[in-house]
Amino acid sequence: MSEQNNYIPGVCNIGKAEIQRRSNKLKISIPLIIIFLVWFFIIPFNTILLSLLFSISVYTAILFYQIRNKFCIVYGMFSIFNFNEIGKRKKVDNIDFIRKDKLLVIRILFYSVVT
Repeated sequence: MSEQNNYIPGVCNIGKAEIQRRSNKLKISIPLIIIFLVWFFIIPFNTILLSLLFSISVYTAILFYQIRNKFCIVYGMFSIFNFNEIGKRKKVDNIDFIRKDKLLVIRILFYSVVT
């Protein structure tokens, strides 16, 4: 199966290597959330800590949705995809495909902030 056939507009734009890379980041961000959450309840209210906790939570949600959907939001915003080794990206040329990718980017970002 060629790399062009792996790309599904608005559905899937990353391969196994990219998914594994995001999984490794998720393994770091989940313990960070737990640490910041515990720290948040131990010390008095702190706006900076609250914003850090919110930021890491949104980042973790974005990672989770990217892994689940096999779709990178940055690649979707810049109309590229990657099914080879990391760093070997290809450009999406079809306008309709670009539109579908950008709609999924908006949906993933919305779900990540709301969850």
